[in-house]
Amino acid sequence: MVLKFELKWALIILCIVLLSLIIPFTLLTNLATWYGSFLFWIVMTVVVICTNLYITKDWGK
Repeated sequence: MVLKFELKWALIILCIVLLSLIIPFTLLTNLATWYGSFLFWIVMTVVVICTNLYITKDWGK
């Protein structure tokens, strides 16, 4: 049970990391303004923080 939970979240984190690398260098490459990619990084930061909070909410139990 715990292994499935950890594996699921490990795959989600892997997807987040891959999207954080792929999107800026593909979809946002031709974006002439800086705030498009800046908004993307802010959104990805919020996603990572929320994911980490959810994963670690039962850390000591």
